[in-house]
Amino acid sequence: MFIPVVLGTGREGRNSERVAKFVLGVLKEKGFETELVDIRDFESPRTVAKWAPDETSERWREIVKKSDKIFLVTPEYNFSFPGELKILLDRLVDEYKDKEIFVGSVSAGPFAGVRVVEELKHYLTSLGFDFRGAVNFGHVADEFDENGVTENEKHLERVLGLFG
Repeated sequence: MFIPVVLGTGREGRNSERVAKFVLGVLKEKGFETELVDIRDFESPRTVAKWAPDETSERWREIVKKSDKIFLVTPEYNFSFPGELKILLDRLVDEYKDKEIFVGSVSAGPFAGVRVVEELKHYLTSLGFDFRGAVNFGHVADEFDENGVTENEKHLERVLGLFG
């Protein structure tokens, strides 16, 4: 089973990368095929129509088609998700039909990105995804090191809980 971990922000100094590395490690340890998909590799200064031929859209399409499920890691920026993530997700529609997706929301503070999950749940469902759940990660800079290592066992338990 292939479950890519999509890092949904290209911001410099992003702490979301710590969580993405953590989730990637958990999935590998549980025997899933996975890879880190960094939004920086798909950035576009503008929205690209889903019907327009585009090399970046084709790379994204191949990842989505190959995946059995997707784990999206995104921070909450101003009560929503990063613009570059919306630009990437808007590139496709048909490929998302009934594709299971999980969200790991990230925040520097105590609310752990709960508002971005509410925003994404509606948006992802409207694109055709089968939204399966979310895990919220707060105080990320304190909880995870740069390699995605954490001493907090609850993070592991919550991620594993998404997969039954």
